[in-house]
Amino acid sequence: MAPNKDNASDARKKLADYALVIDLLGKLSGAASEQTLAEDIFHLFEMLYGPFRWAAYLPVVETQPGEIKVRGILDDNASMAARMLDLKTEYSWTPSRKGFLLRIEREGALLAIVAVEDFLLVDHIEHYLNLALNLTPILGLAVSNARVYQRLRNEISERQRSEQALQQTTHALARSNKELEQFAYLASHDLQEPLRMISNYVSLLKMRYAGKLDQDADEFIEYAVDGAKRMQALINSILEYSRVGKAALKPEPVDLTDVIKESLSNLRVSVEESDAVIKMDTLPTVMGNRERLVLLFQNLIGNAIKYRKKEEAPMIYVSGKEDGSRWELSIKDNGIGIDESSTDRIFMLFQRLHGKSEYPGSGVGLAICKKIVEQHGGRIWVESKPGEGSTFRFTLPSP
Repeated sequence: MAPNKDNASDARKKLADYALVIDLLGKLSGAASEQTLAEDIFHLFEMLYGPFRWAAYLPVVETQPGEIKVRGILDDNASMAARMLDLKTEYSWTPSRKGFLLRIEREGALLAIVAVEDFLLVDHIEHYLNLALNLTPILGLAVSNARVYQRLRNEISERQRSEQALQQTTHALARSNKELEQFAYLASHDLQEPLRMISNYVSLLKMRYAGKLDQDADEFIEYAVDGAKRMQALINSILEYSRVGKAALKPEPVDLTDVIKESLSNLRVSVEESDAVIKMDTLPTVMGNRERLVLLFQNLIGNAIKYRKKEEAPMIYVSGKEDGSRWELSIKDNGIGIDESSTDRIFMLFQRLHGKSEYPGSGVGLAICKKIVEQHGGRIWVESKPGEGSTFRFTLPSP
C-alpha cells in the first residue's frame, strides 16, 4: 500500500517541529535575562501543546515556611497571581481554564511558577503534562543560569561605574595638581619683581641710615632685610619645585656615575668647606631624565653635608643593588640623624625639623626629591636614628 502523501507531510512537519523544540531547549540555559527566558518558555509550550491565549511567569526569589516572596509578575491578573502562589504540588491542571500551573525548581528550591491557560486545542492536552514535568529540571537550570548571568552583569556594570568614577576623579586630581603647580609657578614668578624692589629699598635704607637712627630703627631695618631675603629664598624654592613637574618626563639611559660627578661639581664649595668625603660603588645605568636625576642626587648629598655633626667631617657613601626590573640606590651619611616619628613628614613641602638659625633652608629639597623619584615610577624612604646618621633609599627603573 502506497504511503499517503498527507501523512508523510505531517510526519515531516512534526519532525521539523521537534527539531525546533530541541533547538529551543538548548538555547534556554543560555538566556541572558529572566524576561527573555519567560518568553522562550511560552514559545516552547506553544510549540509542544499548540496555541494558547494567556500565560504568566511568576519569579520566586525567596521562600519561607507558609510564605512565598516574589520579585515581580509578568502579568497584571491579580487573581491568577494569588492562585499561582497557592500552588503546593508540582503542577495543577485546571479544565475550566483549559490550562495548567507548573512549579519550576532547582535542587529543591522553588524558583518560579508558570501559568499557561486557554489552550485552543485542548484534546488530550492533560496527557502531555508528564512532558512538562520532565522539562522542569531543564527549566530550573535555565532560570538559575539566567539569574547568575544577570547578577554578573550587574556586578560588571557596578565595577565599570566604579572604575569610571575613579578614572574621572584621577583625571580631575591630575588636572587640579597641574593647575596648582601652574598657579604656584606664575604667582612665584610675579612676586619676584615687587619683592626684589622691596629688598633693594630696605637694603638701601640699611646702607644710608644704619647707626644714624636709634637702636630700635636699626633693629627694625635688620628684621626687614632678613625677612625679604627669606621670602626671596622661599619664592625661589617654590619656583624650583614647580619647574620639576612642568616638562614631560622623557626617559633615556642615564649613567649614574656621571650624574653624581655633575652633582658633586655643583656642590664643590660645600664639599670643600666641610671637608666632606664622598665614596661610591660602581653605579648602574638607569632609565630616567638626566637633569632631574642630577637635582635628586645633588639635594640628597647636599642634605648629608648640611646636616652633619659639628665635631665630624661628613662621610657619605653612595651604593646601589639590583632588584628585579629596578635598582635600589642608597645614600648613607654619618650626620645628626632623624627621629623615627619624622621620617615620613620630612618629604612634605615646607616641613623642617630644625630652626633656620641652626640649618638654613626652605624645607622644599626633600619634597623635590620625592617628586622626582615618583615621576620615575619609584619610591623614596629613609632609615635613621638620632645621632647615628641616615640612609636615604630610593628606586629607579632599569633600562
